[in-house]
Amino acid sequence: MRFTTRSNTRQRWHVSSLVLLVFLGFLAGCGNPTNSQTGRMRVVMTDDPFPAAYVSSAMVTITKVEARNQSADGSPFVTLSDQTKTYNLLTLQNGITTELANLEVLAGTYDQFRLFVGAASVTLTDGRTFNLTVPSGASSGLKVNISPAIEVSSQLSAELTLDFDLSKSFVAQGNLTTAAGITGFLFKPVIRCTNTSTTGRITGTVRDTSNVALEGVTVSAIQDTVVSTTLTSSTGQYALVALPAGTYTVKAEKTGYITLQQSGASVTAGNATTLNFQMTPQ
Repeated sequence: MRFTTRSNTRQRWHVSSLVLLVFLGFLAGCGNPTNSQTGRMRVVMTDDPFPAAYVSSAMVTITKVEARNQSADGSPFVTLSDQTKTYNLLTLQNGITTELANLEVLAGTYDQFRLFVGAASVTLTDGRTFNLTVPSGASSGLKVNISPAIEVSSQLSAELTLDFDLSKSFVAQGNLTTAAGITGFLFKPVIRCTNTSTTGRITGTVRDTSNVALEGVTVSAIQDTVVSTTLTSSTGQYALVALPAGTYTVKAEKTGYITLQQSGASVTAGNATTLNFQMTPQ
């Protein structure tokens, strides 16, 4: 899931699998909010999809979003949104986002988000729905650190993305070879936060040896461990977004095809790297 924050200048925050984009815009100032001491914060959400052929929807209800301002006196947490909204994370893939909040915030140093999750559920392609237990999500909030912290100063805005990794956050139970074999899910939210000004993306298309676009291919960006994962669309296209600048190994996997892996994919801030795959049937 990805969050983004924006204002006069723009930066973004992403979350993998489910990506929340928080768009923060800021002006200099401290103390009580005035026109010269605040900036606008816009929060949107996107998803780095859950790679399961048997899942038709993955729903999350967010009741409140907060950000911690280290520079604030008294209570450091600022409420970005307190409106209850439910999202199907499977509709937020390959860079698609949805707005969570849009408001003014005080200048300062922001180093953490708190997401209050009221409910989560998964519906399978056979029609069964599993309502999941949310650990601490409704009472104390899910804490996501912003590293490094975002400094909000005069005429500077920040855009961040919270990337909610569905493949790690929704853990299926039972026999996973068929939809009927799945007996439930454990909800263990895994979220990362990146500063869009320091990130880029890897995009491309996956086709078979007959040049037919392949849907549902799992494409992963790896640096020692998996950083981000997505699924190809019906046209075979994919986008791995909010990747910190650096060099990645990119892997493409799909049942019935030989797994492909390409190393040395370079990502630079603000740019897109194109990497296409052609998969051979097993």
